[in-house]
Amino acid sequence: MDDAVRTAMDAGLPYSGLRDFTVDARMWHYIPYRTALELRVVPMTLVGDRLQVVSAVPSPDLRRVLAHFPALRIDVVIAPAAEIDRVLAGVHGTEA
Repeated sequence: MDDAVRTAMDAGLPYSGLRDFTVDARMWHYIPYRTALELRVVPMTLVGDRLQVVSAVPSPDLRRVLAHFPALRIDVVIAPAAEIDRVLAGVHGTEA
C-alpha cells in the first residue's frame, strides 16, 4: 500500500492523486506560493468558507493562513509528497 494512502486511512482523511492537477491562480490568495513551498501544501479548491488543501501529512501547520482568514475552515486531503512537489515545481511566475 502506498504511504500516502496509508496516511490518509490512518488519519481518516480523503486521499487524492494530483496527476494533471494545476492550481487555480486565485488559490494563491489564501496560501501564498512561498508558504505553500515551505509547508509543502497545495491549495486545491474553495467552496464557501472551506478551503481544501492537499498535504502529505494530516496536520500541516496552517496557523499563518488562519491568522489572515480566521473565518476560513481548512479541509486536508492527503496526497503523495512527490506529487505535491511536482505540482509546486510546475508553478512558474507566481509571486508570493
